[in-house]
Amino acid sequence: MIVRNTGAAKAEAVIRIEDWDRGLDGAHRFYDAGTQPGSCASVLAISPLAFTLAPGESRDVRIGVEGAVNSACWSLVLVETADRVRDESGRFMLAMVRTGMKVYAEPSDSRAIGEVSEVELEASEAAHSGVGAGGASHAAVTFRNTGERHLRGEGRVKIRRADVSVLTTLPLPDLQTLPGAAMTARVALPASLKGRYRLRAVVNYGGSSLASAEREAAFPQADALPDSHWHRTGDGATGACRRGPLPGPTSFPDAAGFHPAPATTPNQSSHPSSVACRAWSVVTTSR
Repeated sequence: MIVRNTGAAKAEAVIRIEDWDRGLDGAHRFYDAGTQPGSCASVLAISPLAFTLAPGESRDVRIGVEGAVNSACWSLVLVETADRVRDESGRFMLAMVRTGMKVYAEPSDSRAIGEVSEVELEASEAAHSGVGAGGASHAAVTFRNTGERHLRGEGRVKIRRADVSVLTTLPLPDLQTLPGAAMTARVALPASLKGRYRLRAVVNYGGSSLASAEREAAFPQADALPDSHWHRTGDGATGACRRGPLPGPTSFPDAAGFHPAPATTPNQSSHPSSVACRAWSVVTTSR
């Protein structure tokens, strides 16, 4: 790794190691070195760990692995420098600048294995708030790394008509996953969809085969069920979510030609109102 001082003043650089991973949304999370499963902190050898650079000067930092690596590991090598900056009042402050480089170490025989574990429909903001027609506006594809190495997947969602012909293909954002982790990528669905389709998600992650999964969907979608149609059993927020009957003339019995949402526990993490039971799955009708 080459560290270069691009500023106009002398810089003191310190090299540190941190652990990191990604959340389900792909956002990075950082931890103290050696505290997370899969950390490389104990096997990394770095030299030098501190040095001074004149303006325009550069320095090589050697990063190596000591001993055998029996399973994949990953860490972040950070270069920290302090910079004096002047605020609006003219006072000087000391700002810490941190620049990181990811380091992966994997055995040569590590296997690349992955699967598309979920293809879900997510309601629009209008459906969440109960305003307007609403309906599904995005497809959410979850890719899970079940192998032994870091994976970077390129995905797409194919929308097929009832005759299996392809209406359109939508590219997904990159799906990057560490061993044992998962990531969900979202893509906006065409607003013009009407009728029944099959959504097939395909991810090329560099393995011996492609990962794929599909689901059926009907458009336009009815509004998401309001919170009041779900209740908790047991002790408050720790009880299980259950769907109650829809009262009055607005009730949608399954036998009346409506396609019910899958009988799964509602997703409580995709909306700020996570304590309340909320049905993000939608009820569709062929009317």
